[in-house]
Amino acid sequence: AFPHDGEVVATAIEALQRVTCSRHFSSPTIEIYPPIELVTLGEVHHQNCAIMAPLCSLLAFEAGSTTEHRDALVTCGAVAVPLRALQVAPQDSAGNSVAREAAIAIKRLAYGSSEALLHLRLAGGASLIFDGLRARHDCPSAVRSLLATLAAVCQDAGLREQLVQPSEPQEAVTVLNAILRAAQASHAEDLDIVAQACCALSSLTNAESQSRAGLRALIDRDQICQMLVRAQEAFPESDLQREYCEHLIACAATSDLQSERLLSPHGTEISGLRQRASAPGASQATGRVMQSLTRRRAHMDNFDIYRSLRPLGVGASLPEPAEEMPPEAAEPEGVILGGIFDGLIGQPAAPEPTEPAPPTRRTSFI
Repeated sequence: AFPHDGEVVATAIEALQRVTCSRHFSSPTIEIYPPIELVTLGEVHHQNCAIMAPLCSLLAFEAGSTTEHRDALVTCGAVAVPLRALQVAPQDSAGNSVAREAAIAIKRLAYGSSEALLHLRLAGGASLIFDGLRARHDCPSAVRSLLATLAAVCQDAGLREQLVQPSEPQEAVTVLNAILRAAQASHAEDLDIVAQACCALSSLTNAESQSRAGLRALIDRDQICQMLVRAQEAFPESDLQREYCEHLIACAATSDLQSERLLSPHGTEISGLRQRASAPGASQATGRVMQSLTRRRAHMDNFDIYRSLRPLGVGASLPEPAEEMPPEAAEPEGVILGGIFDGLIGQPAAPEPTEPAPPTRRTSFI
C-alpha cells in the first residue's frame, strides 16, 4: 500500500527528509531508496502538497550533496518531479511551500548538468518557473527561490529564449516588468529578493552582443530605484545600492550562481559573484540522454510497487490493472515526464548502420 496511500507516503517521506537532512545521518537516501522510486512517488502524488514539499526538499538535498547523486537523479527524470509540482501547486500556504522547495530542487538538479538543462528545455521549464513566480507575489520565500532558479537556468540560451527573444521586444518588456513587480511586492522583509531579481534580469537579457544592450535598456530602472529607496529607509546599512544592482545586471549572466543567497534579509552581502567555469548548455547531452531516458521508460513500464515487500510475503500477486479513465476525464497524454521522453526520442541521433526506425510521434505536455 505504501506507494499509493497518501497518508502513509506523506509520513514516510517527511520522516525520510528530516532524517536525511540531519547531521546524524551518514548514508544518502538514494543509496537506500532507489532514485527511480522517488521519481515514481512524485509522479503518483504530484497534487499532494504534504508529499511534494518534503520530497522536493529531499531531491534538492541529494542533488546538492555530490555530482554522482545529482546525475543519478537526473538520469531517472527527477527534474520532472519539481516541475510538475510547481505546475499544479494550489494558491495557498501549502502550495507556496511546494513552490519554494520545487524551485530549489530545480536549481540544484540543473546546476552543472547538461542533461537536466535539456530536460528543462523539453518541458518548457523556464515558462513554468515564470508562471509560478507571477502567481506567488504574496510569499517572499517562494519569490526569492523562484527568481534565483530563473536566473540560474536562464543562463542556458534555449531556456532564456522561452521567455525573451531580441526579435520581440514588447514581449521582453512584459517579462522583465513582471519580474520587477514580483520583487517589488515581496522584498520588504528580504532584500536578497532584489538581488535575485537583478540576476534574473541579467540572464534573461544576455543575448548576442548586438542585442544585449538593447534588451538591457528595456529594464525599468525606475522600479529598481523605488525598491532601493524603501530598502535604504528600512535598512540604512544595507549593501543594496544602485551600483550593486547594475553590477549584478551586467555580470550575473556569466557568473556562477550556485549560491543560495547573495544578501542577508537585511541587505548585508554574504556571497559575491564568482566567475563561471564554463557556459551552461544542453545541446551536447542529447545523444547520451536519449539512451538513459529510454532505459528509464522501459524500467517504468515494468515497475513493481511490491518489489521491496515481496520477501515478507506482501503482494503475492499483482493487483488487477486499474480501469481506464474515460477520454474526457483522462489527463493529456504528454505530461511533463512524457514530454521529456518524447522530446528526446524525437531528437536527431547520430547515423547508425541499420535501417532507420519509423519516426516517433511528438506530444504536447503542458
